[in-house]
Amino acid sequence: MLLEANRFLIREEVFAHLRPAKDDVQPELRIYHHIQNLGFFLFNDALVVTDFTTKHFPFQRCVQENHVFHASVSLCRLRVSDVPDSKFVQNAFRMETPKRKWICAAETHEVKFSW
Repeated sequence: MLLEANRFLIREEVFAHLRPAKDDVQPELRIYHHIQNLGFFLFNDALVVTDFTTKHFPFQRCVQENHVFHASVSLCRLRVSDVPDSKFVQNAFRMETPKRKWICAAETHEVKFSW
């Protein structure tokens, strides 16, 4: 449950969710496919992951953003590691739990390391 007495939101961000084309290739030559955008909500004790979509309306400046719950992960079970920059991927990192794995890419180097 997300509603707890001592839980508070630290920050939120949208990252590109990536999947490697082939795992058996050397890391510096590995090509990644952009699958979708994921929304991350970082709380003091948990990380909530959502599928993030946008909808643009014709002839209007209105954009509808939508988050659909994907997972909630305890921070004590989350491991974050760097994915080195290469010719094919920039500002990427890996987040793993015992059951799930996400490879994500941030817009900038600053966003990646501030996260």
